[in-house]
Amino acid sequence: MPASNAPETTRQRMIGLMYIILLCMLALNVSSEVLSGFELVDDSLTSSAQNTNAKNKVLYKDFEAYYKTNPEKTREWYMLAQDLRRRSDALYNYIDTLKWKVVRECDGKDADIHNIRKSDDLDAAAKIMLPPTGREARKLKRAIADYRDHIVLLVNDSLKRKIIMDNFSTQPSKRAKRQGHNWDSSMFENMPVGAVITMFTKLQNDIRYAEGEVLHTLTNNIDVGDFRVNQIKAYVIPSSENVVRGGAFRANIVLSAEDSTQQPRVFVNGRLLDPRKKGLYEVTAGKSGVFPVEGYIETKLEDGSVRHHKFSRKYTVVEPMATVSNTMMNVLYAGINNKVSISVPGVPGNQISASINNGSLTRSGYDWIARPTATIFFPSLFYSCL
Repeated sequence: MPASNAPETTRQRMIGLMYIILLCMLALNVSSEVLSGFELVDDSLTSSAQNTNAKNKVLYKDFEAYYKTNPEKTREWYMLAQDLRRRSDALYNYIDTLKWKVVRECDGKDADIHNIRKSDDLDAAAKIMLPPTGREARKLKRAIADYRDHIVLLVNDSLKRKIIMDNFSTQPSKRAKRQGHNWDSSMFENMPVGAVITMFTKLQNDIRYAEGEVLHTLTNNIDVGDFRVNQIKAYVIPSSENVVRGGAFRANIVLSAEDSTQQPRVFVNGRLLDPRKKGLYEVTAGKSGVFPVEGYIETKLEDGSVRHHKFSRKYTVVEPMATVSNTMMNVLYAGINNKVSISVPGVPGNQISASINNGSLTRSGYDWIARPTATIFFPSLFYSCL
């Protein structure tokens, strides 16, 4: 190096100039590599968003099939899914519009979003997104917040909810806060177009991801209220097991779905039924009258919640009455066999026990043989049923 008071030679000035040019070239090379990196990330995010969107379309088709098969059951979730599709597409397309505005600002009307010529432009994004020339950042921030606040309520899993909240956060980073920036300026002020476009694509990818998570939740909710079964049995449920001769036997023939892995709890008239009875309710009819059978069956659903299946019926208790008739006439003659029939409504014939206070009364098949010691009339016949 020459002395401080000595003028630089032409050769030295040339070396210094070349050094400066070399530094500029190195800087340009680093910038080019960084911008190329943004392009690679953008391509990867675009591909991911397209794949996720394809999966989401399959879920939407499944929803439509469910709705056509069982509209009553799926209507609530189907309508939520359709609303989710409208909201997701609206925000996705709005961001796509912003992409084109920013690229056209830097490359002109003939810009190609897939081949950005001035990806290092630091002013184009700010002109579109930030005041005084643009207000799109504020609109985008509100749109993101509205979308986030809506869909996060549709996701049950706390971890997935947190991911969605983080992906759509509209709060500036800690570093940006320290530098006095809000979300708008930290995202778009002095940012190269290549970085802004990649950020937009990342948001679009997040939209498709969140849309898919909500769709999975809605699909699961279709069956969340169902009681899982692993056995189906046929049952005959009669209106009464005892039929008076000449009456009609009525019964419902039904299929019963059961889950053998859990025993529902049955509450009848405010009391828990013994689980060992497996739903059999028995009560002694100590007096006549009308008595209620009310309560509910408690079952656990797939999500751990409890559902009550209510029931309510009544039964009537009447005093036992017997019908006694002589097959020949209304008098029982002494010393001979008199065939009589005895029936009690609601009581099988083999459970009837009868006696007379004057002679003998014996069973003979479906009928009875009365042999009184003295002629008697029917009103003097005593009987009892067991």
